[in-house]
Amino acid sequence: MAYEVKDVLDKLFKDASRIMDELTIQNGGEFTSQQFLKYVAQHNQAAYIELLNRCLAHPAASPFNAAHQHIGNKLSEVARKAGYEGPFDEGRTETDIFDNPTGRIVYRSRR
Repeated sequence: MAYEVKDVLDKLFKDASRIMDELTIQNGGEFTSQQFLKYVAQHNQAAYIELLNRCLAHPAASPFNAAHQHIGNKLSEVARKAGYEGPFDEGRTETDIFDNPTGRIVYRSRR
């Protein structure tokens, strides 16, 4: 069963440049994918829940893994267009939205 998420991602990424800039200022010239994910999930709860709901249709992944993969792929694309370098896998961990360890993926400002 195919599912569409572009419209929901567009809602989550509506203010992506401002969010990336804000996170970069707060974190010394860089931000992580988890920081971005947590920000958009907290500030756009209805769109985040809609994304999770649509990802129930993913044939092989849990809704959370599928949704976070969609967000990560979109973040990679949007960050490059906004002048950020990355994604860089630092080989370190941070915690995900559930406080589980996950790879620390970093984006750095080129400005």
